[in-house]
Amino acid sequence: MNCSGEAQCGGRDVDRRTGAGGREHSPQDTRTKESHASATSSPAAEAAFTEIYRDRRLTVGLPFPSECNSSVDFDEGRAFMSDTVSPDDSELDLRACYIEHGQYVKARSAGFSDVPRPDAEECLGYARSGGLQTIQDWDEVYKAKPIKDGMTLCFETEAGNIARAEVTEAKWKRYSGGTSDVYHRPFYTFKTTAWAPTE
Repeated sequence: MNCSGEAQCGGRDVDRRTGAGGREHSPQDTRTKESHASATSSPAAEAAFTEIYRDRRLTVGLPFPSECNSSVDFDEGRAFMSDTVSPDDSELDLRACYIEHGQYVKARSAGFSDVPRPDAEECLGYARSGGLQTIQDWDEVYKAKPIKDGMTLCFETEAGNIARAEVTEAKWKRYSGGTSDVYHRPFYTFKTTAWAPTE
């Protein structure tokens, strides 16, 4: 518990400059301990979530023109390509056929993490902060390139699960159509860990 100055903590007065033995601690000692505490998941946070799978490699992409859609289902920890419309239970779709073209985010919430490997509770916070959104039209997705190497993405699925997707590779391939048209399509590889809330 953090207390400023000489505050009432747990029913007794504690001077934050000294420990139980009365030794005075420097400000650096205090900062070091606080930094370590913030970097470690609390037992309460760990108990609030159950791990579904860990560090699973998932790859999505659109090899033009053979595939129309590529999707990730973070609940099941699977990625797939299909020449039909994307399934209803996916959280991230790459679409290149039919009426809809672009990168579609279908999760309840999705965002970018400020740290490489957030725990479940932190990732839920990053997901709910938003930022990762649907972009229609591949030219616009190519300009924005919202998913890049080294990023960590956080998703809250419609089922209420949390997924941490570390981007280990994000590359774009250039294709030429039958005319002078040029197409750019992405290929993403994620190292993914997912958690379910503990009931």
